[in-house]
Amino acid sequence: PGPENFLTVQPYLHVRDAHNMIPFIEAALGAQATGVHKSPEGKVLHATIEIYGATLEIDEAQGDIQPTPSYLHVYVPDTDALYAQAVAAGAKSVTAPYTAPYGDRAASITDPFGNTWFLATYIGEER
Repeated sequence: PGPENFLTVQPYLHVRDAHNMIPFIEAALGAQATGVHKSPEGKVLHATIEIYGATLEIDEAQGDIQPTPSYLHVYVPDTDALYAQAVAAGAKSVTAPYTAPYGDRAASITDPFGNTWFLATYIGEER
C-alpha cells in the first residue's frame, strides 16, 4: 500500500513548467499543494496536490522523458462556478457547462500545460 489518502492507481502528471502548474491548479481548480519537493535548481521533483479529497501527483519533465498531455475527470461541488473560475485563471474552454442525460452537470477545459479536465457535478439522472 501507498501513503495515506493515495489510491492503488494514482494520477501522475509529468509536465513542463510544473512550478507554474501548481499555482494554476490552486487558482483554477481550488486545489492545494500539500508537498512540493524541488531540486537545488528549482525544478519540481515531486509535488502532491489535493483536489476535492483526491490526490494528484506532478513532476517536472526533464531529460529524455517528455511531457504527455492527460485527460482528467474530476467531480466538483459546482461545475458552473469552477468552470468560470478556471477560465478566469487562464484555462481554455473546450465545452461550456451542460446537463448530460446520465445525470452530470459537466464542462471541460484545457489548462495552459496541455491537459484536459472534465469537470462534473452529479445532479441525478433524469427520469
